[in-house]
Amino acid sequence: MKPLHRRDLLRGSVALAAYGLAARPLSVWGLDPGPAEEVVPFLDVQAAGRGIYWQKLTRWITPNEQLYEVSHYGRPKTSADDWAVTFSGELGKPRRVSLAELKRRKVRTVTATLECGGNGSGPGFVGAIGNIRWTGTPLGPLLRDLGLTRRSREVVFYGADEKVEKIRDKDYP
Repeated sequence: MKPLHRRDLLRGSVALAAYGLAARPLSVWGLDPGPAEEVVPFLDVQAAGRGIYWQKLTRWITPNEQLYEVSHYGRPKTSADDWAVTFSGELGKPRRVSLAELKRRKVRTVTATLECGGNGSGPGFVGAIGNIRWTGTPLGPLLRDLGLTRRSREVVFYGADEKVEKIRDKDYP
């Protein structure tokens, strides 16, 4: 008989957990309530802040208009017609990709909890958290199509806002 190794035990545990999640309705795990279920409201009133108010939640997924927004530099002016993202660095085929091109790619829907790292850092900054459902093209296959090299170690995102950030002692506009 083959000895049982720790790696085999971990692999079996992950498979069992995946089966347990797949074999039950999502409502068992706290996702979208079923038709006969109701969301229990928070009884403690949340202090005023910049994000969602717990006492106003009526469903698991946070409505777009209630999702928090953090902008350190102001909102850039852009339109769907001229919006694009530039991919550069350790890529075999670096290039600019338009929003229209991204929309033509295979899509995936992800349900996740999104929370700002500064949530709760001060009395006026609470509620910067929400359960979201996003649909779009995954980044991994796109980077593979652009020829991501083996030398790549990280992905850095730059927005269209107007300040300079210091990363590893170098300024980036």
